[in-house]
Amino acid sequence: MSLDGRYRAVLDRIEEDTGVLLVENDRGDEVIDERHVDAEALPPGVEDGAVLTATFEQDGLRHLVFEPAETERRRSELGERFDRLAERPPQSNGGSSDERGTDSDGDDANADEDST
Repeated sequence: MSLDGRYRAVLDRIEEDTGVLLVENDRGDEVIDERHVDAEALPPGVEDGAVLTATFEQDGLRHLVFEPAETERRRSELGERFDRLAERPPQSNGGSSDERGTDSDGDDANADEDST
């Protein structure tokens, strides 16, 4: 894909001396290209997950600007999403027996104690 203009990009990773940028569409909901850039061309102090504004001219990268506020917003949003996914639903049976009717020792919780 040929790029020209300003795009949002996320630093996916740094491999050896190369930064891997994931270039996004205008809405920021789809990666439209992957670009490899010299790690020295990256703004100082950026880490994996950093959001950048990338300017391209005739398919060549001309300028990168670190976007700290957008980076923090996305990290916060991702953390909140992870926290929601990690929450366990409350138990509906209110006790320690499982769905089969066994207690925590694996014995039948519904069996009569005196079955003789």
